[in-house]
Amino acid sequence: IHGNGTEPITDVYNVSELEEKYGVPVMLLSCARLEAEDIGEILKSVLYEFPIKELMIELPGWIDALKPDHYIKESVYKTVREAIEHIQKISHIESLVPMLESNEYLLNARIEDINLGSGVGTVSAEADDTLFYKVLSETTNLPISNDEELVSTLQELSKAKRNYDK
Repeated sequence: IHGNGTEPITDVYNVSELEEKYGVPVMLLSCARLEAEDIGEILKSVLYEFPIKELMIELPGWIDALKPDHYIKESVYKTVREAIEHIQKISHIESLVPMLESNEYLLNARIEDINLGSGVGTVSAEADDTLFYKVLSETTNLPISNDEELVSTLQELSKAKRNYDK
């Protein structure tokens, strides 16, 4: 924050030099022209520099249910491990979205919540529905490519189980 409102702020300070020197974001603001919105941005900027205490990454449940050595689970978990390796501050959470989406099996990654008071962030990612059916087909050796085929196959398997149990 620059206290002298008579000189142009950009003539006095070099933002990139200050950011590099101190390793934190720099905001050039004039105290004479400071508004409520500016104060909100200052607080957000400061709070985003606090350490992250907990990071939750929500993935489709069916990926978690796969065996540990399944190629999709291995790939997704490797991406998650690499993505969180350098996450130290709240501000780093935003970098997770493109990192997660770089995995061929994940899409629509987004920040669900950042609780600045507790230092907890939640990020989620989805997988394409066709991938779910592909995995079902691979693991069951049955052709399942949509909801209708899934329900039909479950009905057939249930009927076969009931007959077997008799």
